[in-house]
Amino acid sequence: INDKKLEMRHHGLGINGIRPICSSLMAIGRITSLALTDNWFGDESVPYLMTMMKENCFIAELILSNNNLTSNCAKILLSSLSVNIFYYSVVLTDRAVAHNLLYF
Repeated sequence: INDKKLEMRHHGLGINGIRPICSSLMAIGRITSLALTDNWFGDESVPYLMTMMKENCFIAELILSNNNLTSNCAKILLSSLSVNIFYYSVVLTDRAVAHNLLYF
């Protein structure tokens, strides 16, 4: 991968697709923007995403809109990301999540 932006939108990855992507991205330092919109990997993906983001400090933009994340898992993910000063943008647009994160 030579691009700085990886877009995997609307691929229907689910949990079985997000695991290998997270494993691969732990070792790739060129990606600065990761867009995984509308893949419906749900709450089961959060531990994999957290581990990947902890290991890869180069990703500064993370777009996870419409992935069937509950507000509790979104809060856990955002809390884990807040310890890394390199992130500048996290997008979690989803009606169910957005309503419950207003006061986070």
